Amino acid sequence: MLSILYLGLVASGVAWLFYLYLVKNIGANYSSYMVTLFPIVGCLSSIIFENMPFNFNLIIGIALNFIGLFIVIFFMRKKVEPENKQEILEQT
Repeated sequence: MLSILYLGLVASGVAWLFYLYLVKNIGANYSSYMVTLFPIVGCLSSIIFENMPFNFNLIIGIALNFIGLFIVIFFMRKKVEPENKQEILEQT
């Protein structure tokens, strides 16, 4: 029961604090990519604190998460960024 409270409150709370810090400093567009890392942080916390076995499925899941993140950051971002980005920044 204590481990569930730890993962639910402490780990998630720290992750959200980091997320809010990133939103403040680099903006919501780029910091939103961090949300995809939440499951990895949860799994690593379970391995460290709950002695969850580190198995092949976990390795595949982490690898797929990073591949998806790479695709979004390097391929999809180019399609949605405005061409006149400098003009938009000057207006704000």
